[in-house]
Amino acid sequence: MEPSTSPPMDRVKSITYTWPQDIQLQAPYCLLQIPPPDNAGRPIKDILGPSLDPTYTKTKKPSWISLPQGTKDVICKVMETIFFEKAARGLCTLDRYTSDWQNFTSVEQATGSLDFEPEAILDFFNKEFMIYFDEGASKTTKFDKRRYGKFGQYLYRAWLKQHQGRPLFQRGGFFAKPMRFGGNGIKHLSYYHGQLSAKLAAELDTRLQFKMCPSILEEVAHWRPLPSPKIQTFRQHGYLMRPLFRALCMVLDNQTIPDVISRPVRRENEEYFAWRQRRCVHEISQYSVLLVRTGDEETLSSPISFLSLLDSGLALDVNRADYQDGVEPMAVRVRLDTAIQFIWDILERERKASKEVDKVHKRLLCEQNEYCQLWVYRLIAKCKEFGLDCEQASWVATQRALAKVNGEACDDQVEPWWNMTDRWKMLKTI
Repeated sequence: MEPSTSPPMDRVKSITYTWPQDIQLQAPYCLLQIPPPDNAGRPIKDILGPSLDPTYTKTKKPSWISLPQGTKDVICKVMETIFFEKAARGLCTLDRYTSDWQNFTSVEQATGSLDFEPEAILDFFNKEFMIYFDEGASKTTKFDKRRYGKFGQYLYRAWLKQHQGRPLFQRGGFFAKPMRFGGNGIKHLSYYHGQLSAKLAAELDTRLQFKMCPSILEEVAHWRPLPSPKIQTFRQHGYLMRPLFRALCMVLDNQTIPDVISRPVRRENEEYFAWRQRRCVHEISQYSVLLVRTGDEETLSSPISFLSLLDSGLALDVNRADYQDGVEPMAVRVRLDTAIQFIWDILERERKASKEVDKVHKRLLCEQNEYCQLWVYRLIAKCKEFGLDCEQASWVATQRALAKVNGEACDDQVEPWWNMTDRWKMLKTI
């Protein structure tokens, strides 16, 4: 008898999913498989949301077959946009993007131990960089939980904005992973981050098996990309360390929120919620963060330099006793928007410079587009059989398309939902 070639199970890490919400972080795209609604009940066309223009909601929708090809093409394009809106809205209702980003104490704490559970290891992969929250900041009155929550929402908004509403959501992809840090200054933080990066790099080739409780199998059957039940490495499952992760991190400290924050005056006849949203964005844009180089830049095509920020006058005083500039600064304090744009520029540079990074990027885009086109295809098939108002997504798509054909736009196109940082929990899923 030939010896077994399968790996010993005691060397295989395992993640068992018992809640659909946990799987949704990895598989955010829901393919259309639900049965058509009962049109004898409450028609979709009678459901009017705050962003839907009555001019088009009251317009009788023609059948799909009677539409000109140009109008069909417009509807298909709008459906693609709605597909990504649904994924983004679904994710921002999960604990990872609500309570975890709003409750300061629920964020994982950086400790001397790097012995993480498999679920925790998974959460570091496919993140562009780390955000460390200085423990000292949580003890000040200037850095309360409410403002911390707004920071997470603002970052999510920026992520969507940089990707034109279509980030690579799959397998936990996001801008950043947050952790609390209570060490002894920037030097200690850089050391810890180096140890963490080394640990994660070693885990890339650790074997992992995903399991799901039978009770949730039916509910998640049409989510994509579902974790494979095969025993494979983290890397083979599609969980990777992003190129910038080792080299740069962001730090929020007790100077993040300035002592004086300017607030915009409410305009005449400006809706209250619109003013509150504008005020929220304006306030958070004044937050400052530290960008810290760790010194480990082997994964980058060229070293990171903060000189462009200093030369352009965008850099603020670091103002920390635990840091002194050298010949080449290793840390810089900048406004949050400046930091986000600086990081984005590096990410784009690396994608263009590295064939491997670009290959991964294109593969994820192709995978994402495949799910999108399949969802649109199935939605159109239902429209052909049951009408354009058989699903709320098709009804909204038709409304937007009719407006576009007339050279107009609906409110939710002029002001995308993901701009609503101050209305996070008021968002409604299409």
